[in-house]
Amino acid sequence: MLEVVVKIVHPLTTKQVKELPIGVHNVGGVVGLCIRKQVTTSRYFLRYLWSKKTYLLNLPRGIGLGEARKIAFEYRRQLEQGVNPKIQLVQHLEEVALELALNVKTFSDVAQEWIEYRDEMGYWNTREKVLVVVKGRLEKYIYPIIGSKKITEVDAYDISKILLPVYTSRSMCSKRCVAL
Repeated sequence: MLEVVVKIVHPLTTKQVKELPIGVHNVGGVVGLCIRKQVTTSRYFLRYLWSKKTYLLNLPRGIGLGEARKIAFEYRRQLEQGVNPKIQLVQHLEEVALELALNVKTFSDVAQEWIEYRDEMGYWNTREKVLVVVKGRLEKYIYPIIGSKKITEVDAYDISKILLPVYTSRSMCSKRCVAL
């Protein structure tokens, strides 16, 4: 029979947590809530036992002690309801990755978003001629080669097909270009 010994820790304050030395420490307030302090960073995590296996669930970076306790308390509540939060989190991330893989944008979609983003930031306000040139070059040289390709399918060969005509053309290539 596996016996689990849980050390009851008096809840530490934020000041006490800051003064802890480098290492792993229980911070109290929620069973299994710990902090891993390193020289330059520190991170909260929840340690728990599930089906005779110990799990460590990292909490988001950069949160304070109060927020760590809230999140850890929610995870503990899930454990009491019979749900392993780490397995649930991994399943959620797999679903998101699958959804992203199915909804990959084409190069032309991403390029259009980039132009719109720069427009929102006011980049094109004083560079209207540059915007026309950029759109023209995209439409003439890039879209015919990779415009309809999914952004994840663009590779070095595609880039070389785009750049080689530019590199070999005297009218488009500056005098600083060196022949291969």
